[in-house]
Amino acid sequence: MVANIGGLAARAVFLMSTRPITQRADAATYTSNAVDAIRTLQASWYDVGSGLWDNAWWNSANAFTTLADFADLNRDAANELNIGGILRNTFNQAQKATATAAKSINAAGLVTTSYAITKRENPLPLEARQFSAQGFPNFINEFYDDEGWWALGLIRAYDITRDQDYLDMAASGMINDEGTINDGLDGDCKNNGANVWSYNQGVILGALVELSQATGDKVVLTDAANIAKAAIKQLADDNAILHDTCEPNCGSDGNQFKGIFVRNLRYLQAVAPQNDFKTFLLKNADSNWSENRDRQGKLGVVWSGPAQGVSGPTHSSALDSIVAAVAVA
Repeated sequence: MVANIGGLAARAVFLMSTRPITQRADAATYTSNAVDAIRTLQASWYDVGSGLWDNAWWNSANAFTTLADFADLNRDAANELNIGGILRNTFNQAQKATATAAKSINAAGLVTTSYAITKRENPLPLEARQFSAQGFPNFINEFYDDEGWWALGLIRAYDITRDQDYLDMAASGMINDEGTINDGLDGDCKNNGANVWSYNQGVILGALVELSQATGDKVVLTDAANIAKAAIKQLADDNAILHDTCEPNCGSDGNQFKGIFVRNLRYLQAVAPQNDFKTFLLKNADSNWSENRDRQGKLGVVWSGPAQGVSGPTHSSALDSIVAAVAVA
């Protein structure tokens, strides 16, 4: 059950009580923390039969991407964790899981996805490449945003493995003919004025980084930096810790949001570094590890802590901040 920390006044007192982080970890420490968090993620929420984490579909695409990102940063540690095998198992099994999905949106603009997912009986061995017609074959369902998250994860898996299966799947229909995946727009393709969520900002950061790399246009990186600064100003607290307005009751979808932002901010930092972004990423990783981790090593939804509402999505989302710290420390 998700604990409620009360109203704004209670939250303000709580944030003020968070002890300051006085010593910054080094890259080796962040790597060790990431390894521990990945082990907890796998032990607590990964289902080998379905290939999913915590029976959550699009959230699992983000966990998949996070593991691929870590493998790109530290191949030796990734091999010890068998991340390559995990990615392959998810590739094989997830699209064969018997699954149905429904989405709803509340008055604040928070989307919640509900799933009925069961693993396929007698799953095929990892080497099998033939895919069943049940579930979400080719990672396609009726929601473009879900398909887009899997496309991004599969491209990252290709980047680190050079396994053509991942790239072929990403290009086979997960992105439409116009190359667009729409979210948060009105009929005129303008901002719909709804609530600002961290993941919306992260998605555009990653898109602008990719656009710059594809075209050589550096101007879009300035646009990305301006968006990142505005997002941090609006969504971070006085200690520079990222929040979404739904906390601590964000549902399975909202629990994933902040990790998407810090992951894509890390991509921007790699090509257009700024000290403020580095400091922000390290502070959030440190806060997650020191303030937002329970006695079982699980990471919650409120990054300033204490750990609450713990789930696979909250843990993998916070893990994104630690993987980002490995990259920038």
